[in-house]
Amino acid sequence: MTASSRRPTVCLVGTFPPPVHGMAQVNELMRQRVALSTPSVVVFNTAAPALDRRLRMRVQRIGRAFAALLSFSFHRTSGRLAAHVYIGVSGGWGQLLDCCFAAIARILRRRVWVHHHSFAYVDRKSRLTALLIELLGKGATHIVLCEKMASRLSLAYKLTAPVLVLSNAAFLASSVQKASRASSRPIRVGYLSNITVAKGIDLYANVVQAFEKSTEIEFIIAGPIAEPEARQYLDTATSAENVQYVGPIYGDKKLEFLAALDVLLFPSKYANEAEPLVVLEAMSHGIAVVSTDRGCLDCLAGYGGNVAVNESDFVQTAIDQLQRWLADETLLAEAKSASAAGFTKLAEANREALDSLIADMVTTRSLKNA
Repeated sequence: MTASSRRPTVCLVGTFPPPVHGMAQVNELMRQRVALSTPSVVVFNTAAPALDRRLRMRVQRIGRAFAALLSFSFHRTSGRLAAHVYIGVSGGWGQLLDCCFAAIARILRRRVWVHHHSFAYVDRKSRLTALLIELLGKGATHIVLCEKMASRLSLAYKLTAPVLVLSNAAFLASSVQKASRASSRPIRVGYLSNITVAKGIDLYANVVQAFEKSTEIEFIIAGPIAEPEARQYLDTATSAENVQYVGPIYGDKKLEFLAALDVLLFPSKYANEAEPLVVLEAMSHGIAVVSTDRGCLDCLAGYGGNVAVNESDFVQTAIDQLQRWLADETLLAEAKSASAAGFTKLAEANREALDSLIADMVTTRSLKNA
C-alpha cells in the first residue's frame, strides 16, 4: 500500500484538559473531530497538571512538555514517521516549545496546521512568534478565529503562508440551546470563568455594588478561584444578599447554570483573550452578553447584537445596560433573541470551513509536495 492511498496519522500538539481552559477545550474539540474521520490520532499533551502557577507545577509542566517533544521526535506509525501535524499555539513562553515541534516537523517535511488562540502576540509583535512563523515556513496553514485576527496577524508578521479563518463557533454548531427562562424577573446576571483579576472579577464586583440592594436582579458567579488576589474581589461581591457563588462547574451543571441566566458579563482584561468559548456558549443559550472588546469579542458582539466596550468603560456601560433592561423587559428579550440568532449565523457560516479543514488534515499527500 502506497503512502498516498492511506489515511495519515495526525499528531495533535498542545495543551489538553485537564485542567480546563479555553485553548485546551478547543484542542480537545479538534481531537474529537479529527478522530471521527481517522482512527490514527496521536496526542502530545504539553499541559501542566493544574492551573496552579506555583513553581512545582511549572516544573511539572516543563517535564511533561519535554517528554511530549521527545516522544514526538521519535514517533513512528506503520513503519514511517507520521505525516501530519496540528499545533495549538501557546500565548507566551510556551511558544519556545512550539518552535521545537515546528522545527522537527519542518525538518521531516510534514504538513502542519497551527491554530492561534491568543491576541497577546497579535496586539503586540513578538520576536518569539516571528521565529515560530519563520520555522513553520510557507507550507504551514495558519488557523485564526476571526477576520480581525487574520488581518492583524498577517500584517504584523508579513505572512505569506495560507490563513484560514475559523470561528470556535464551528465546534459548537450542534449545541444550540433553546432559552429555558420564560420570564426575566429577576434578571439573572452571570460570571463564568477562571476567577482572576485578569478575567475581570474586580470589574464584575464593581457592577454588583451598583445593584447590591436591588430585588429585581440576581448575580451568580461560577468558576474556580485561580489566584489568591482574586479572593478579595469575590468576597466583596458575595457580601451582597443578591449574589451567589456556586464554585467550579462542568458538564451538565455548566449547562444548567447557563440555562438559568439572562445576561453574561465577561469583563476580561486577559492579554491572551481571543474568542472565548464561554461567550459563544452563552450566545447559543440565548443569553445577552456585555463584554470587553479584547480579541474577537467585538466581532462576536456584531453577530449577536451584544455589547463589547473598552475595559475602562466596562463597569459604567454594564450598569447602564442593566438599568435599561430593568426598565424595559422587552429590550432584554430582544437582546437575548439577537444573541441566539447571531450564534446560529456564525456557527453555520463556519461549519463548512471546519469540515473542509478536517478533510484536508486526514488526506494523505505525497511528502515531496508537503
